[in-house]
Amino acid sequence: MPNSATYGPRDLDRALEEGHRCGFAVVNGVPVGVYELDLTQEVPEIEGIALQKDVRGQGLGRELLWGTMALLAEAGFDRCKLLVASDNESAFSLYRRTSFKAAGIRSKWFRMLPN
Repeated sequence: MPNSATYGPRDLDRALEEGHRCGFAVVNGVPVGVYELDLTQEVPEIEGIALQKDVRGQGLGRELLWGTMALLAEAGFDRCKLLVASDNESAFSLYRRTSFKAAGIRSKWFRMLPN
């Protein structure tokens, strides 16, 4: 996922709970991306959108974002929210071009390097 988290059994169970949706972006029968939605809040959250590195820069992120927003609209929601790491400039730019605006900083993220 975008925050580089490694999914374990608990994470997968949570993603599959009622009120959550997840799925894949598929190109030529091959999964190249994922999305995860949390529909349990008044304003649903796009919890994650991620693409494999080799397919980035081809407009698939925009298509996946629009697709997740369409799923939310089909579920009856007229708005949504998401979080993005401050150093993920390409995602931040995509979200701004797709009608999102920065509403604040929720927490600080740190880049960690080995000693």
